[in-house]
Amino acid sequence: MTDKTLSSLVGGGGLPRLAPDLTYPSSKAATANYKTITGIDASSGLTTALSLTGNFAVSYLAFYDQAAESNRYKLTVDGVVIWDDTKVAAAGVDVFLGDVNISGTLYPSDITIECESSLLLEVHTATDTNIGLYYIARAIV
Repeated sequence: MTDKTLSSLVGGGGLPRLAPDLTYPSSKAATANYKTITGIDASSGLTTALSLTGNFAVSYLAFYDQAAESNRYKLTVDGVVIWDDTKVAAAGVDVFLGDVNISGTLYPSDITIECESSLLLEVHTATDTNIGLYYIARAIV
């Protein structure tokens, strides 16, 4: 019989351990847990939207202020391409990991993407020259 316990499904490693953050909670944004990257011009080709080096757990990824056009999204974690697809961007907030409720409140996902050395999120827009990214990333050990 196949082992279907949680430890067998997640590799037996359990939950990630948080890296020390001795400036928390004062380092937390005043109004949100997420960070914002603005002014991404990805109209001329695949462009870095987020690049992390080290051990991280990412629980929220959402592009915003995109035109409703066909865009390419690529995610590489620890050198392995995880996503590389084209889709029509949603108006408003286009959530890739996490959730947003009817009033527009952003929520982290109960699923996290973990990286041991690097995470690279890239985007290529058809014509849009000014999009943004919301994300939540926490250093882990």
